[in-house]
This record gives sequence, C-alpha cells and structure tokens, in this order.
Amino acid sequence: MDSYENLILLCRIHHKLIDDQYQTYDAELLHRLKSNHEKWISDNLRINKEKEDKPIRLKRSIPKQLSRITSEKELFNIINGAMGYAFDHQETKDDKELERIIEFLEILKDYGELSSEMEYSEQTKASNALNDLLIEIEKNNLWVFGAREISLIEGGAFPPEQWPLVHIQVISSTNSAIQLVDTNK
Repeated sequence: MDSYENLILLCRIHHKLIDDQYQTYDAELLHRLKSNHEKWISDNLRINKEKEDKPIRLKRSIPKQLSRITSEKELFNIINGAMGYAFDHQETKDDKELERIIEFLEILKDYGELSSEMEYSEQTKASNALNDLLIEIEKNNLWVFGAREISLIEGGAFPPEQWPLVHIQVISSTNSAIQLVDTNK
C-alpha cells in the first residue's frame, strides 16, 4: 500500500476534495489520473527531447551584510515574491521570546509566499500588519536585519531564471555584533 504506485501528491484543497468525494475518485480513477499526468510531464516538460537535461546549478550572490529594517515597506519589499528564506536569530532569554521570534518569522514567510497573489490593497494591508509586528518586536529590544538575494538558477530544461531569496536575522538591540555603517560614503 505504501509504494510509489499508490503515491499521489496533492495540495490541501484537492486532497480534501478527493477525500470528501471518495466514491467519485476511486483508486482506479486516481491511478489513471496519475498515469496521464506523468505521461504529460514526460512528453511536455523537456524542451529539447534530443538532449539530456543539464544539472541544475544555483549561482548565489549572498549579501555581505544585513541592514537594519526599520519600516514595514522596506520589510515587505524584501519578502515580496521570495522563493526561499534564510532565517536566523540569536539565543533567546526564554521560551516566550523564542515564540515571539518564531511567530514573527513565520508570518514573514507567509506574507512572502502570498504576496505575489495579492492585489495592491492587500499588499498595503499586509505591509501595515508588518509595521505592527516590527513595533512589537522592537518593544522587546529586538532588531530585525535583512536583505534580498537574487540567485540565478541555471541548467535543467529551461533557460536561467532569477530566484529571489530572503535573509532575515532577529537579534537583541544590544548585541555586540551590530556594527554602525555610514551609508553616506
């Protein structure tokens, strides 16, 4: 029963649909749908059917330093449309502080993943919600640092593609690792 032949990956919406309509989506139909989908993938997603796909490589441009994020707009612009996240935080004083940081980072990721589907008005509301989160984080003597990295994925069957990654770090405002940088130079 737990074999590749019986595995089908679905989003939560289609998973529920199939579970709720199990008489319509019986095992035979699901196997046929899976087989048809695999055939379509095999036939259509290789650009050059004569050549083997190249291995996929990620060219990174990791930021050398992270800047302090002080506005919701700046934070939203960093996470908007991101394809990956690199989150970090310092050791915490207690479980409550850790929970606060984790919740903040999870909300950032959620907004980042949803942002490309949002209308402008929804993006503005999300940005305002981020402002409230930033204020709450800073009330607890924590600062948010971040940057956006644009990596390049190349290889495979498709042309090179930009891949935006987000780097966010939450640390104490008194952390000795914080360096003041004159951005006017």
